[in-house]
Amino acid sequence: MPSPIESSLKPLDVEEWVDLWFYRPVGYRIARACWRLGVHPNAVTVLSGLLGVLAGHLFYYPSRWVNLAGIGVFLMADLLDSADGQLARLSRKVTLWGRILDGLAGTLMFTSCYVHLCARLMHQTGRVWVWFLGTLAGLSHSFQSSLADYYRLAYVRLAVRPEEGPMDRSWVLRREYERLRGLPGAWPQRFLLALYIPYVRRVEAVSPNFVRLLGRVYDEGGGAMPTGFAEAYRHLNRPLMKYYSLLATNLRVAVLFASILADHVGLFFLFEVLVLNAVAAAVLVVQDRQSRRLLRWLQDRTGTPETA
Repeated sequence: MPSPIESSLKPLDVEEWVDLWFYRPVGYRIARACWRLGVHPNAVTVLSGLLGVLAGHLFYYPSRWVNLAGIGVFLMADLLDSADGQLARLSRKVTLWGRILDGLAGTLMFTSCYVHLCARLMHQTGRVWVWFLGTLAGLSHSFQSSLADYYRLAYVRLAVRPEEGPMDRSWVLRREYERLRGLPGAWPQRFLLALYIPYVRRVEAVSPNFVRLLGRVYDEGGGAMPTGFAEAYRHLNRPLMKYYSLLATNLRVAVLFASILADHVGLFFLFEVLVLNAVAAAVLVVQDRQSRRLLRWLQDRTGTPETA
């Protein structure tokens, strides 16, 4: 029987150590307080996004004290970002809409950071090209985060908690979008889906074998996951989770804070473009190889996925 705090966590394979030692314990206390007060997880998500936007603005000023205040506000936004998911799991209000809204709040937070850091760097250097570098870094960040979120969710849905429901696929989401067309009061859901579907398509575009794997698992099995598939998927993909964690939030935020306090924000942009893009490319190659192995194993059902 899991403890109350354990029931608020994601599977440990996809949790980062900073989250387990700091964000989750503090976020759990915030989630418990919100639960007792009847606060909806989505309200916590919105507040997190608003604080993140404010933090980005405070990063514009080349003042150590203002930047430290921005870091404090950013950490509070991050804690609320942890708490909203924990609150959703505690109150059993985990929904697609909540996940999409959470992603939107994170996008607004980091967009504010990139815009204000570009403005700061341009003010300091007088160079217009910093906007190109910042835009490239922001687009890289968006792709990296999409990749990490998508495949960590896939690990949960396919290997650990398949009872949470099937993995999101763009054609299924598009069908839901069309179903909501014209329904009274459905415009918020359609708006969120309009933002979410391109995110899913972007990852699917660079993951053709994984898309085929999902089709094999969900469409050809009559809705039932093949026997032994969850264990095989977990065995092959568990080692990749620590690399997806590098593409998530904590490492990126540590470099962000260091570059701001050192007043060298251009280094943060270069870290995004050069280092994290290299990690993303490498993990995609390995992920594609694991998907091909699982496809062959499902077809032949001989040996193990490693030898397929």
